[in-house]
Amino acid sequence: MNFSYGFRPGRKAHDAVHQAQSYLNDGYIWIVDIDMEKFFDRVNHDRLKQKTDGWVSYFYIADAIKMLGRLDSWLRFRVRMCIWKQWKRVRTRFRELRRLGMSVKDCLRAANTRKGYCRTAHNPFLQSALSNKCLREMGYSELLAVYFLRNSV
Repeated sequence: MNFSYGFRPGRKAHDAVHQAQSYLNDGYIWIVDIDMEKFFDRVNHDRLKQKTDGWVSYFYIADAIKMLGRLDSWLRFRVRMCIWKQWKRVRTRFRELRRLGMSVKDCLRAANTRKGYCRTAHNPFLQSALSNKCLREMGYSELLAVYFLRNSV
């Protein structure tokens, strides 16, 4: 039995979502397997917006609000991690954190951290500097907001 729907002739993403919805109805908890390794390292942000809007359309069919919430949270974490990674140098990190409104003392402490990208992205200083509001202003739409917008129509 072939359960793959990606890039298969005669199959489309909506078929995969309908199949996933039937698995949810059967009591399964884990359904979606997305291989996103290295996707965010050099992502085209317009493409990311298209992809996330596309995911919302597919999850809209399955009515999976919880899954979208978790995916939304994970995507924001990955975006913060990639932004931090792009600010490679201490000088750049300091400048960008100051631009986002952090105090000089906090900027110095944060910019000189030796923690890895993943751990830093979970750190409260980066979550407050790159808040959800800040990410929205940068153009990252929250999946749940798009979902509820489509659901209300």
